[in-house]
Amino acid sequence: MRDDDNTPDDPVDPVVEPPTLAVENRGRAGADNKVRRVARARERAALAKQQELDAHARAIELHERAAELQERLGHHDRAANARAHAEHARKLHALALAEQSEQER
Repeated sequence: MRDDDNTPDDPVDPVVEPPTLAVENRGRAGADNKVRRVARARERAALAKQQELDAHARAIELHERAAELQERLGHHDRAANARAHAEHARKLHALALAEQSEQER
């Protein structure tokens, strides 16, 4: 070795050994873990999308019920406002359905 840079005087040819079974299995296990992580992420995304769809459906129902109540109470302007909110929730629901279809492809 040289004193100035701690490198050997004569370079040694590296010995290339075939991967051991343990290394091969570790590589395969890493790939399997990645596949499982991706699958779990997709499941979580699908669940989240379904929860979003359910929330929009509940919002539509509640706004329609509010519109009916406001109409019966004679608050026609409030009923119209509630119907507008229900319509907005329908649009969001439709967008979420389209996104869900895209995710499933």
